[in-house]
Amino acid sequence: MENYNPSGFGKHTVKLKFLYENAKAEVIAEMGGNVCGGSILNGFTDLDCGITARSKESVNRKHCRFFLDDLQENRKFAEVEGIYFFYPNSDSLEMDIEDATDYLISVEIIYYENEE
Repeated sequence: MENYNPSGFGKHTVKLKFLYENAKAEVIAEMGGNVCGGSILNGFTDLDCGITARSKESVNRKHCRFFLDDLQENRKFAEVEGIYFFYPNSDSLEMDIEDATDYLISVEIIYYENEE
């Protein structure tokens, strides 16, 4: 993102990065409303209450295990049940979202759009 100047209500797209040993995972999520900056980032640092993510996003399809009910109803957003980590040799490891929180290493706002 090259420019960031939120005002009023908007939609933030956020990238969450996880690292366990040398296995990596990423999740793309969104948050809307009259919040910005640190408030957005803080909203994603405690995932014990869950997280919803775009179920059609290719990164999320690779790294997220979604609640089946959300997928069956063909929702745009689905609740994440677990995270798939991938090692450089293509082996993988799955963690529940509550456990994966301990391995969250980065929360970055990657896109912002004003809602008018």
